[in-house]
Amino acid sequence: MELQNQQPEDISKESSLSPIQKRSYRKFVLWFLAIILTLFIVYPILRTLYNDYVAKRGFDAYFSAEQDYLNALKNDKYGGKTPEETYFMYLDALKKSDIALASKYYIGAEGPGRAYKWLARLQSEGWLEEYVSELPTDWSRLREQEYWMKDSKEFVFTYLRKRDIVTYPDPGGEPLKLLAGERQSSIIFQFSKPAQIWKLYQ
Repeated sequence: MELQNQQPEDISKESSLSPIQKRSYRKFVLWFLAIILTLFIVYPILRTLYNDYVAKRGFDAYFSAEQDYLNALKNDKYGGKTPEETYFMYLDALKKSDIALASKYYIGAEGPGRAYKWLARLQSEGWLEEYVSELPTDWSRLREQEYWMKDSKEFVFTYLRKRDIVTYPDPGGEPLKLLAGERQSSIIFQFSKPAQIWKLYQ
């Protein structure tokens, strides 16, 4: 009978606390739940604000880079008021073997870099001097022909290649053999509106 009247040992924590402790315990639980609920509400808001912040920084960086590029185009001095002026600037730089300067007469963000690699390859393979000798020194030898691209002009000319040339347009790629004899080539110029000068296109 005594065993039946005995209180169970497994008594809840709250029932064993004093009234003050119970109030403190309930406050703790309420605060804990409030914090969890706040996190569920605030986190998505903070996440959205953070994404907006990252997007704005990305946009600002893009806008800044675009402005720098447009300013660079506007301040570009590597070209002349006519295709003829640009051509002789380019030719003069090549005659001095200044391929860094010569490549700057090409248009576009990637044009100078591509031109420099091509000229550097000609120089390293020993063909740069021969390439320069094939370019006309008299502008009257260049004949303008109709070209499809707006604000662009194409000029063709003939030249005499003294010997066969073997080069590699792509590093590690197939060799390209350019045969000796009379050949025809062309130079394309494009007008840069921001800078109001003519640049080499290809």
